[in-house]
Amino acid sequence: EEGETVSDGKSEGNDNSTLTTPPPRLQRSSSTLILQRMHSVSNLPNQRHVMLSYSWAKNKSLVIALGRKLRELGYDVWRDEEGSTLLPAMSGDIVEAMAEAIQYSHTMIICVSPEYKESPNCRAEAKYARTRQQRNGLQLLYVMMDENYRTHSSQQVVDGWLGFMIGADLWYPLWSLDQLEKTATSLAELIGDNAK
Repeated sequence: EEGETVSDGKSEGNDNSTLTTPPPRLQRSSSTLILQRMHSVSNLPNQRHVMLSYSWAKNKSLVIALGRKLRELGYDVWRDEEGSTLLPAMSGDIVEAMAEAIQYSHTMIICVSPEYKESPNCRAEAKYARTRQQRNGLQLLYVMMDENYRTHSSQQVVDGWLGFMIGADLWYPLWSLDQLEKTATSLAELIGDNAK
């Protein structure tokens, strides 16, 4: 039996955005694969980067601008299309690439949106990042990408697995370009000299 090809939900039609899954009787969720493959990691360098985790379907241009601003502030930033000084841009095995990017992270900035919550790959990234936070001290920071989708006082309240993950943590707004400077500065204060 042959496996089927599954899209990562980020870049339709790009050869690098697919992976072959085992036949249906052997299929596992991408979050299960990440956790299985990456619990055995060792010998990671001491240097770390900042990872941007986001859905391509929501304010991608603002995520790109945030990455650019953090680089201007001296941070080594990994975004799936750009990579960092530690890791290249995402290619090949998506599960392996996502997990490796998380493992090399000092900080992961989760760009919260309804689209992020509904994406299986974003959920897998976030779930693995949460595991790394609990076991290895990965810093998780949250940026809200939709003015009407926040943890309180909005038309739609972040709920489900993503609401549970954010809990009462602070978050920073980035649903318009005029918030970029202040949000990037606030994030930099929390990251400090790490990931430079």
